[in-house]
Amino acid sequence: MLSTTLGRLMNNFINIPKEKDTYIIDQKEITIKGIPALKQHWRWDGIIVDSLIFNSSEFV
Repeated sequence: MLSTTLGRLMNNFINIPKEKDTYIIDQKEITIKGIPALKQHWRWDGIIVDSLIFNSSEFV
């Protein structure tokens, strides 16, 4: 089960750009009203934030 989830995550969100000094603390795929999203918890320059990332093909 875990490998399937990880494989799907890699396919949906494989090309997300990241600054070299950004550290991803945690990330997981979630679904919001049937739309896949990636929730990231990250740190940059002393700032810790959460982001929701959607695949643009979901909104075309």
